[in-house]
Amino acid sequence: MEKTWILLANASEAILYNYTPAASGDKKSTLNVIENFSHPDSRKKDQELTSDRQGAYLSSQGGHGTFTESSDPHQYEAEVFARALFHVLEDGFNKNQYQKLILASSPHFLGLLRKEIERRSLKNIPIQEIHKDYTKEKPQDLINLLGL
Repeated sequence: MEKTWILLANASEAILYNYTPAASGDKKSTLNVIENFSHPDSRKKDQELTSDRQGAYLSSQGGHGTFTESSDPHQYEAEVFARALFHVLEDGFNKNQYQKLILASSPHFLGLLRKEIERRSLKNIPIQEIHKDYTKEKPQDLINLLGL
């Protein structure tokens, strides 16, 4: 029987499940939580994620101005969380804990997860992608929502 992991995620929280389909004589498939993840930095305000003031400069011609952030702090935190989740998935795959992966996430965060997967070692396993955030759904409803 093929082992399947399901990761439900958004930029600030994720739930990793182990899915076992119903055997021929069993009545129900089972869905067990492996781990819950939280990344509270993704929910912080910009002021909490960046320095308190923008840097200032004076030019040799007498002009002045301020430096602006080169990247969005929320985007950065989402990338950090996606990378951390990828490492959990990679570790489980390397330990042969699953052979198939289902990712259900908001479209933007799913893109960040996909970027990590395509750059690394999980690009050759079967992955089903669902462009919806199911992190708030009840486990008993997930089997139907995911079409399992």
